[in-house]
Amino acid sequence: MEQVSLVECDSEQWRAAPGWPGYEVSDRGRVRRLVRRVDVVTEDGAHERELSPRVIRAKSIRGRLQVQLRTAAGRWRSVGVAALVLAAFVSPRPRGLVAVQDRTDSAHVGSVRWAERGRIRRRRVASPAP
Repeated sequence: MEQVSLVECDSEQWRAAPGWPGYEVSDRGRVRRLVRRVDVVTEDGAHERELSPRVIRAKSIRGRLQVQLRTAAGRWRSVGVAALVLAAFVSPRPRGLVAVQDRTDSAHVGSVRWAERGRIRRRRVASPAP
């Protein structure tokens, strides 16, 4: 039997978040901001500041994981993590379908799917106890 290293099993694949420049999404359902430069105005004048990359904390809202992302115009938007994962790893959103999470605590690529809005049946799996 072939042995697989823990590094290979534990790897996380990142792809650009479609429609969200400056952000990436992983196959494990995590979202991160890439390096970004912003203009800052202080008492000393205006200057540019570099924001380091970071993973964005998702919040569960009505059983769906959401993240706050900044648009190119500078406005904040709440975005479903499941939709980001599906768009990056499966396919762009088909017309008339919505992203569905089968687990409330995770949006990894194996637990999300596209479904018709009127026919959503959640196959909920209990979240592990802390």
